[in-house]
Amino acid sequence: MMFTHPWLASSLKGHSSNITGFDFSPNGKYLASCAEDRTILLWGVKDFSQKEHKYIRANVDLDHAMQVKFSPDSRAFITSLSMANSVRIFKFGKKDDGSLSIQASPEDFQQKHTADVINIGIASSGRFIMTCSKDTTIIVWDLKGEVLSTIDTHQVNNSYGAVSLCGRFVASSGFTPDVKVWEVCFDKSGAFREVTRAFELKGHSAGIYSFAFNGDSTRMVSVSKDGTWKFWNTNIEYAKGQDPYLLQTGKCKHTGRAIIAISHDSRTVTISTAFNISVYSTVTMECEQSIDNPHTGKFIVHSVVHRILQVN
Repeated sequence: MMFTHPWLASSLKGHSSNITGFDFSPNGKYLASCAEDRTILLWGVKDFSQKEHKYIRANVDLDHAMQVKFSPDSRAFITSLSMANSVRIFKFGKKDDGSLSIQASPEDFQQKHTADVINIGIASSGRFIMTCSKDTTIIVWDLKGEVLSTIDTHQVNNSYGAVSLCGRFVASSGFTPDVKVWEVCFDKSGAFREVTRAFELKGHSAGIYSFAFNGDSTRMVSVSKDGTWKFWNTNIEYAKGQDPYLLQTGKCKHTGRAIIAISHDSRTVTISTAFNISVYSTVTMECEQSIDNPHTGKFIVHSVVHRILQVN
C-alpha cells in the first residue's frame, strides 16, 4: 500500500539500494541523497510537485557515501566514505551545454579516524569541516583537508556529532548523559586559533541519542535513552562560567534510538525513531502530529522542513 499523508510533498525514486543520508542546500534549491548503490543524486526542490523528478547523478568511485552535507554557498557538498572512512568533496560545474555537472575533488582527505565516521558537518562560515567517529574522536579540518584540531570527547563512545547552524560550535553526545559543546575560534584575519570547551547540557539520566541547535545557537534540544527530550536556553555567557539552563522537559511518544531536530525559530521539534516521526511544540511540549510507518525500512536521517519528504 502506498503511503499517503497531507504533508507529503513528494516521493523521490532513483536509488537502487538503501539510502544512507541526505541534505537540503542552504539556498533551498536542491536536495542531495546518497546510498549504498555508490551514487549521489541531486534533486531540484522546485520539481517536487511534478509527476516526474529529474536528478543529476554523481558516482562515488570504489566506495559509497554514508553522509552528505552542502557547503554554505550551495555550490559543493562533502561526503563521508564508508570503506575509506574519510571525506570526499564534490563541486558543481557546468557542461558545454550549460547544464549542471558534479565533479569529485582529485584527492580525498587523509584517513585519520580509527573508528567509523558517524557524522560530518561544515560550518556556515565556510571555515571548517567536522567529522565525528563512533569512538570518542571529533576532528576539525580546514577545507583543504588539513587537521586543525582533534578532540577527545571522553564520552565512552560517541552517538552523535554536529556543527551548529551559526558555524561557531561543534558538539557531541554519547554514552554519558550530557552534550558537550566546543567553540572553534578564529582570529580577526580568519586564521584558526584554537578549539575551546564552551558548555555542557546536563540533566538527562541516561545516554543521549542526539541533539540539535536552533538557527543562532541560543536554544538547543536533546533526546535521550531515558525516554525524554529537553529544551535548553543556551543564550549564555559561557566564557564567564554561566551554564545553560533547562526550559522544559517532554516525554517521547516513541522509544528507541532517535534523531532530534529543531526549527530555526525554536517553535517546532521533530523526533524520528525507527519507524515514526513525531512533531512537538516547544510551547506545550506536546506531540502535535505523528507520521507513522512512511517507509518499508528504518529511518536513517530526517530534517525539519515545512513539508515532509518521503525518499525511496
